[in-house]
Amino acid sequence: MAVHSVIKALFLNNLSFLSPIEKYYVWKNPINSDELCALSHSDIQELLGRRILRSSWSPTRALTSAQEEMTLCQKRNITILTLDSHAYPPILKHIYDPPVVLYVWGDPQALASSMFSVVGTRQASIAGIHATIELSSRLVRYGWTLVSGLAFGIDQAAHTGAAQLSRPQVAVLGTQILDVRPKKNRPLAQKILQHGGVLLSEIGPRGHVHAYSFVSRNRIIAGLSHATCIVQAPIKSGALHTAYFAVEQGREVFVHQVGLNKGYEGSIRLYEEGAQKLDLDTIPLAPAPRTELSTSKKRHESQEI
Repeated sequence: MAVHSVIKALFLNNLSFLSPIEKYYVWKNPINSDELCALSHSDIQELLGRRILRSSWSPTRALTSAQEEMTLCQKRNITILTLDSHAYPPILKHIYDPPVVLYVWGDPQALASSMFSVVGTRQASIAGIHATIELSSRLVRYGWTLVSGLAFGIDQAAHTGAAQLSRPQVAVLGTQILDVRPKKNRPLAQKILQHGGVLLSEIGPRGHVHAYSFVSRNRIIAGLSHATCIVQAPIKSGALHTAYFAVEQGREVFVHQVGLNKGYEGSIRLYEEGAQKLDLDTIPLAPAPRTELSTSKKRHESQEI
């Protein structure tokens, strides 16, 4: 992958005034990073087809930041995947607004497998926690790579269940790639790396977290996955964003029986809208065998979070 391609992707990714779909649109434009940097304020407005604040367009600063970020990622063994990277997950390329950059901490080969996401509320019941651990463990046994968001509650239980089998899994962060939150889940994140999995974010080590970052993260969770299961979700749960992204992306959406109870009206609504009920007897087999782990796994086992 050419350096200028990476720099262009990092350049765009660090422009916070661009939406994901605008970053994707400019990425597909044949203009290179040097030509982007030479654009005037009026030029970038014409390219985007909308007005932007003059103070937002500082291409020299954005280019310098991109170069510094690439150097930092190299020092910290963070893999940068752009849309033309061989290791960029093909399934994610097909969503409406794929990330122009994925920052990967761990072995990127974990992203070459068939993925199934399990998400839900941070305020999960004890029954929900136990059901999630059992579900995620069963999914891994059936050949799936578990995907979740490393938050408290259902996400944490999902990663815990997959970690019990010491198989690769994927945690998609809504924070900077090197800033694992919540801090109490950092030991769990370390286990994910030790087992050949990855921590993944579209926010680089020099990026900024915004109010919409976690919603944006949910489109990636759904986009990586052949199917998504919402275990427990109140009516205002962020997990519903993941479900609706999955629907928009043409993926299967499931709900778990343990979430079809009072207090989890979000799950109930999904079920009423057509989401299938998923239990241990109806888990589908992964559509393709898992790929072998590469030897680069060893490089990540010794890294501290």
